[in-house]
Formats: sequence, C-alpha cells, structure tokens
Amino acid sequence: EKNVLLLHYADMKRNPVKGVQKLAKFLEVDLTEEELARVAHKCSIDHMKQHEEKFNYLLWANPDYNGSVMCGKDHCAGITDGSLIQSGKIGEGKNWFTDEMLKIWDEAVEREFDDPAMRRWIEDGGDF
Repeated sequence: EKNVLLLHYADMKRNPVKGVQKLAKFLEVDLTEEELARVAHKCSIDHMKQHEEKFNYLLWANPDYNGSVMCGKDHCAGITDGSLIQSGKIGEGKNWFTDEMLKIWDEAVEREFDDPAMRRWIEDGGDF
C-alpha cells in the first residue's frame, strides 16, 4: 500500500544512509547531505550505546510502573534499567525468544504472507 513503508533492520544495518534516504522519501522530507549523515549516525548502534538511557523499554512516562516489557527467553535477566540494546548484530534478536515464541512467529509468517519473496525478506531483508 502507498501509505505503508516496510523497513528491515538488516537493511538499515547494512546501509543506514540508504535506509534513511528511503524513509525520508516516503515521508516526503528533503534532507541535506549533512542532515542525512547526522540522522544515519544517530540511528547507529554506536550512538545508541553511547546514549543507552534514551533507548529502553521501561515505561518512562509512568513513574508508578515497576516492571519491564519486551522481554523474551531470559525475562530480561540482569537488565534492571530497561535497556535491551545488545551488539546490533543482524539476527541476534532471535536469541531473546523462547522456542514457543519462535514457533508463533513462524506460524504467523506462514499464515500472513503467501509470497515467498516476502517471506525471504522477512527473514533477511533485501529487495522484494
């Protein structure tokens, strides 16, 4: 659909400038080369690690909330500040999910996407 843009983490990781350009075009935003470089840098795993306190999954707007969200296999073991930033390696996210979660994911992909090219994209990114 014209009002939906699919971005894949692997594509953004492989070529962040191209990913930012794709997003800017979709949003009809013109960026200078300097702005493009700045946005790409701020989307990098290195930047996120340097500013980890800004990238967490605690409900920061609710001071009464005393838990965490988006925890998988280890239920956020050892993570007390809500940060889930890891190494940024492509495919690493699967390590967070239980076998049951992975089964649910695989079943959803099979059920929702008939197109084999789309299924490959879901797994690895790239063009579809």
